[in-house]
Amino acid sequence: MVDNSDVFACFNHDLNRVLARSDRGEGSLKLTVDEVGLKYEFDAPHTALGDELLEYLSRGDIKKSSFAFYIDPDDPEAETWESKDGTYFRTINKIAQIADVSPVWNPAYESTSVSKRAADMVAGFEKEKINKIYDKLDTKMNEVEELAELDKK
Repeated sequence: MVDNSDVFACFNHDLNRVLARSDRGEGSLKLTVDEVGLKYEFDAPHTALGDELLEYLSRGDIKKSSFAFYIDPDDPEAETWESKDGTYFRTINKIAQIADVSPVWNPAYESTSVSKRAADMVAGFEKEKINKIYDKLDTKMNEVEELAELDKK
């Protein structure tokens, strides 16, 4: 399913706002399927759209994800329908092709998620660590300067 699809990572399912692409497993978008479901990963492009997405993720405005897919209408096992108390439930048993994956404002399924990569968070911790080192160096430099002034007297 993943390797036979030309999949776009779009902002809010908008094909005019493409963030990454996996054309039959090749490209800037990495797709994996495990026992939990479909996962996707990409480096945000260095564009206004990439910066916009990263800002929304950092602020917590966008927290969910979605995907668009197709089933084979000729495959009788691709989906099943069930009626319970007048409500119909559709179960997708087999996806033929994935169209897009998208960080979205309003997902169809609340159990989805999207976030910035852990490396970005590590970079933030590293920056904080470097700032603390600089603060300590500044303190030490001030102490040295004070001692130098005392030594001049």
